[in-house]
Amino acid sequence: MPPHTDRGFAYTADVPERSIFPDLQSLPRHQFRNMLTKTPFLFRVHDELSHVTYSLADGFIAREYVGESSKSILSRLDQDVPVDFDAYEVQYGVKAHIRNFFKAQTPSRACPWISTTPQWTWAIAEAIKRKRSYEVKVEDIKVSVIDVQRLLQFETETIAWNKRSIFYGMELLHLTGQIDDSRAREWTNHPQEVLVFGTIPASAVISTVSLESLGVPTLGTRPIQTSSPLPPWFFRDFAVSNGIVWRARRDAGWYSGSEGARSMLIQNFKLWAEDTHKHNDRDTTRLFSEIVSSAFDLAEFLVMPEREFQLAIKLAVSEARGVALRAESDALLDRFEQITLMDRPYDKSAVVSQKEPAVVEAFPHEELMAAVNEMWERLIKMTEIIARWGIERLDDTLSERLQVQIHHHAQRYTHKLDELELEVAWEVSLIL
Repeated sequence: MPPHTDRGFAYTADVPERSIFPDLQSLPRHQFRNMLTKTPFLFRVHDELSHVTYSLADGFIAREYVGESSKSILSRLDQDVPVDFDAYEVQYGVKAHIRNFFKAQTPSRACPWISTTPQWTWAIAEAIKRKRSYEVKVEDIKVSVIDVQRLLQFETETIAWNKRSIFYGMELLHLTGQIDDSRAREWTNHPQEVLVFGTIPASAVISTVSLESLGVPTLGTRPIQTSSPLPPWFFRDFAVSNGIVWRARRDAGWYSGSEGARSMLIQNFKLWAEDTHKHNDRDTTRLFSEIVSSAFDLAEFLVMPEREFQLAIKLAVSEARGVALRAESDALLDRFEQITLMDRPYDKSAVVSQKEPAVVEAFPHEELMAAVNEMWERLIKMTEIIARWGIERLDDTLSERLQVQIHHHAQRYTHKLDELELEVAWEVSLIL
């Protein structure tokens, strides 16, 4: 079946051609930063053996700074970030990190870098590979999602304007004069690796999910759970009851090699798309609906765990109603301490007594709506990234059709947003 280029896109493109991996070493050095600023998310895979530590309070801390307080790390970052890329310590540190020299050394060996990738498929495949490569409990293998804009904001706030703490690995090989190291190029190119110096703050970590929660079957076993948030083309024959198609490999080409995970996923997507689309060769509606449906499920799982969006709205309404309360007596104020509305106890200090001047601090409705809208935008961006993975050469008409499907599948969130805006507007009007 030839590629469907006449309809403006191709999902049945020649698999070997699609499998050719982008080579960042040919990218002009000045374009790396621009590419990073346009990247919405980074992913980090970690487990109990990782030398980079992670906690909900502090985020990720590089091995060199493990054991230090957040305040101490922040005070050192501006002084420690690399400026002289010709210095031996900087050059060796970059090469040793990219080529995993430090893994073979004692944990006390200083290493200031933290690895991430902008590729969600690489991150999930790496998590699967870790389970197959060495003994780590499946529940201890994690994938974290990082907000790039928050990470860049942290960089701006903590180091001088003429310094940087976030680089593509390939960019660092250029800067340190080590681009001729073919092994280093290969290892950093496959995940399109982005290295972060020192720390990734908790404020930039959107969520962390376990390999176990992804419902991925380990080698020779059935899936851990009956359903999975992963798209159906992650599995052989597009059924969760079957195994992942690629086998464990230890060489650098395990993901992007000709027989690597990426090539297998491309073949899987091709077969799945043909099977989904074959009943109506001229209409992309069903295919796009299926693509976006599975993309939306995974995006929701990755950026809004445990129904975070609904909980945020619930908290927002509670806050709005709390600010709007009035009391006529001290006795009534005392009673509010025993009241729970929307699962949140009222703060007595937030309730205004009629015996006191009726001064009410303005409800921060703009900040509240901005926070909820930020979560909404993350969901849409992640859905689009996942939905576009297997298709290419979308023209304007089909891009618009894909966007329509994305917003269609997100309708329940748009309704929640509309309700929240009305609720907050009403409650704020009561205190004006």
